[in-house]
Amino acid sequence: MEQSTHSASRPLQPHRCRPFIKYEFLVWLLYGAWTFLAIVDRFTWNVWPRETHRIGAGTAGSDFVGEVHFQLKEGPWAVKLYDAVARISGRYCIVALNLLFFTMCHTTYAWLSECWVARNLVDMRNYVKANRRLHNWNGIGIITMTLLHVWSIIFPSIVHGWRAQVVLGNFEWILSERGPKGFKDINVKTRTMTLQGDDVFRIVEMTLLLAILLPLTVKWLSTNDILVCRYTTSSLCSTSLTLSAVTPTHTHGFSTPRSLCTGLVIS
Repeated sequence: MEQSTHSASRPLQPHRCRPFIKYEFLVWLLYGAWTFLAIVDRFTWNVWPRETHRIGAGTAGSDFVGEVHFQLKEGPWAVKLYDAVARISGRYCIVALNLLFFTMCHTTYAWLSECWVARNLVDMRNYVKANRRLHNWNGIGIITMTLLHVWSIIFPSIVHGWRAQVVLGNFEWILSERGPKGFKDINVKTRTMTLQGDDVFRIVEMTLLLAILLPLTVKWLSTNDILVCRYTTSSLCSTSLTLSAVTPTHTHGFSTPRSLCTGLVIS
């Protein structure tokens, strides 16, 4: 009887909801859905085209969409492959680069792991290892997609023997190259692929950074040095995107601020 009275006099404990979804699964789910929609948008609705982005004189070019959804540029299969790879890899890299930065925001995640969300909705007990896996897998993905993106323009030259030429444009604010009037990357009649100086620079830059220097640093450097190298490489990639005339507002608006803020939120 005494024990029963004592139990009845205890204060009621607040009810806590058990987190019903694991953090890593939730990120893969949201990230996969967002990437899928971004890629489909580039082949269909294209709700935020490059034509709407203006900096200096002119626009960031024009996005080919076609009269029907998923229509590719005219030409043999290597031309269509170039068009598809360029669109898919471009949208993939925009989303993936932001995820790479977000997974390095340690202070932000430490706060999230202790807030109401972690206590009631999302199980974040293993978020450190989860972020490491997310970062590593998407790092491999963005390296692969970036190299495909910059090299895809010469696919027709490699496969079909098309002529490749370089035509320099005008350089304006902020160190961005604008295409000359009437510029076309594909000329089916003359079987010619036309690159700008910006295209050549990015082929050399990204191949040197991502295919040569980054793998070597992973092999040679210590863990802390590797992190510094990765932050430097990702910041250079964001800077390269910012300086390009063909990367529109959605790249400048998302990737660049994330790159600049990374150093402020890493602890």
